[in-house]
Parts: sequence; C-alpha cells; structure tokens
Amino acid sequence: MEKKHIISLYFNRYPTELKLSEAQSPKYFEWNGVNIAAKHKKIWKKLLNRDTIGNNWVKQTVHIKHLKDEYKVIGFKGDKTYSILYVVNDIILEELLTILPASYAKRKVKYIVCTEINDGNIYSKRYEKVLANPTQAGKSKYISISGQNFFAKQNEFISSKMVLKLKDFYYRSLMQKDLKQLQGLRKFLLTNTYPLIIELEIVDTIKHHKDNSNNLIGRVWDVDNRAYPYNKTFLDFLTKGVENEMEPFLVDDDRLRVRGGSYYFTPCDIYEDRKLVFHFYTTEKYTMHDKIINFLK
Repeated sequence: MEKKHIISLYFNRYPTELKLSEAQSPKYFEWNGVNIAAKHKKIWKKLLNRDTIGNNWVKQTVHIKHLKDEYKVIGFKGDKTYSILYVVNDIILEELLTILPASYAKRKVKYIVCTEINDGNIYSKRYEKVLANPTQAGKSKYISISGQNFFAKQNEFISSKMVLKLKDFYYRSLMQKDLKQLQGLRKFLLTNTYPLIIELEIVDTIKHHKDNSNNLIGRVWDVDNRAYPYNKTFLDFLTKGVENEMEPFLVDDDRLRVRGGSYYFTPCDIYEDRKLVFHFYTTEKYTMHDKIINFLK
C-alpha cells in the first residue's frame, strides 16, 4: 500500500505518569489473630526470628512468636497506645499499658508491630509503629501511563483519569502552536485526506528515568503496551476536540476514514528530550462502491 506523508505533529515532554493521590497513607504490619501482614503484603523477613519460623516463611502464616525480640505487637485505640501482646508457652497474653478515657471504650483495637523507643525512662516506654511502606508514605502516588494500567479492572477511574490527562496535554500542546496553522490543518484533514494512516513514534530513553536497576537497559517494557493509551486518546481528541475550546480535526476515526496505523520506538539519550510524534499519511481511496466514495467526502 503506497502512502504519502502529509504532516507530523510533535508533542514534547509527554507525560509518562499519572498522579493518583497527593500523599499516600502510612501502612503497618498488623496482627489479625491469625497472621501478621500489611493487607496483602507479607511481613519483611528482617523482622522475623529465623530460628522460630524457619526458611520457608514466605508460604506460611506469621505468628507473634516468630518476631525478633526487638519487635513488639502493640494494641492501639486510635492513636493511643492501649496494650501489648506476649506469647507464653504458645498462649497469647494481653497486658494493658494505658487506661484510656471512657470516650475510647467503643473503639476497635488494632494490633500493630512496633519497635520500643529507649529514651532512658524505664517508667515511660514508647513504641514506634513499623512502616510497611516507608518509601511511599507521605509521598504522592504515581502509576505509569501504559496499556496495562489503562485497562485496570480493579479501578475504572484510573483509565478515565488517564484519558482526561492526555487529552488536556494534547490540547495545551496544540494551543502553543500557530493558530492559523492549526486551522489550516483542520480544514485540510476534514476535506482532502481520507483515508488516513497515522503512525506514532515514541521518542524516549531506553531506560526509564526512575528505573533503579543496575543494568544499562533497565527493566523490560514493550512498545505496544506503552503506545496504546496515547494512540487511543489522540484519535478521540482528533474526532471530539475540546468542548467550547477546540473544534475536532476529524469527522470520525472509523475504518474508512482512518485505515489504521502503527507505532515504533526511537531512543534518545536525555529524558527531557522525550516526545510523541504523530505522522499523518494519505493512501489510495477504497473504490469498491460509489456510496463509499460519497460517504468519505
């Protein structure tokens, strides 16, 4: 199939991540009466006494007795220290540490793994909760923009938030270009160029800028997974525009107007030089029936 290049649209420093929250809540290792874990996250092996739990600790439940001596399971009501759990002859005993006001009576006790803070006062012990997410707690949460996260079934709002972010990026990027050129491009695409082929070129570093792995190439990622959200949202943006702000560039992106496209990766050395480049091509019209030709006009 022969194709003729029309134009290429450049979108510099494209977003590669989506912010989900301003600051992540701290998570802790909790005892639920059967196991110690931070929801679905296993407790770290450095907190465990290997003499009591053995080497196959990943596949078994973690009991209070498996903790190293320096780690204690403390009961909290709200943010107040309430009790401490002991194991004597495989029996769990609970000792009250604080008499709390009556207003705390109906509050549920959460049993959390802590370290004892030794400040020299033997009559007033303090305990510090062990963070299960020390590198994320208090920091904004981001996820990568990818096809895998776009189709995340467990949280549909992620894909809709991704769509809004990318469409806003396309809009703001185009608004920085010459308006007369944009109007000319819109008129050209709406009247003269069907059918189209649109290719996406992803210009980026081989290794992600947040990849801390030791090798030069970094963790594996595939172009198909990276390209999907950008391709999908760009076509939607071209056909719908931005309400009350920017008119559409295409009547529709159906198979008779947009035959399809492709995507490929071009490496660059510096992360700040990353860009998306959409290459527009025309190809021969499909002349099977006059009605199709009239439809395309």
